[in-house]
Amino acid sequence: MYKPFDERLIAKINKRYLTDAKNKPINDEHGNQIYEQEQEGLVISSNIEGIKKGMKIIPLGRGGVPIIKEENKKHYIVIFDREDIYGVE
Repeated sequence: MYKPFDERLIAKINKRYLTDAKNKPINDEHGNQIYEQEQEGLVISSNIEGIKKGMKIIPLGRGGVPIIKEENKKHYIVIFDREDIYGVE
């Protein structure tokens, strides 16, 4: 797994798939199911003082740099700068 440089962290963000009123998946023009990111993320690795592995964070929505090869159907992995973190639990 990657490790963040400087004041950054790596977090796992879960996906929430969208459905219509009949609970059927909503797909984009390419046939891929559309999802929204969950508001919270789980810290995998951190170089930010006060934020440790296992903590929950509230990051900038759609911010950071995704690690594409780590993405799967349930979640994706993102590197966030310190400025992109708005809250911790």
